[in-house]
Amino acid sequence: MFNQEFVPLGTYLDILNTIANWRIVSFNSLFFHMKGSLGEFPLRRRIMKLEANGYLGSSTLSHSSKHYYLTRLGLRFSNSNQMEPIRK
Repeated sequence: MFNQEFVPLGTYLDILNTIANWRIVSFNSLFFHMKGSLGEFPLRRRIMKLEANGYLGSSTLSHSSKHYYLTRLGLRFSNSNQMEPIRK
């Protein structure tokens, strides 16, 4: 459920900015690009929180691998120059 009081700061913002660089990214690629700043489980928890609060969207692409992208709300908080969010 969307929580208007949650504002991504710190590692949450780092996750959004990393995804913004790649537009859409798998968990494994995101984990690699975060350069080990978080362990696997803490990164998964943060991604789930960002997704639950409407900052990230996800889609299952090839080989049942879940990929993440920024929503319109996520774009506002990232350092991205993208004009439009990805549409499912």
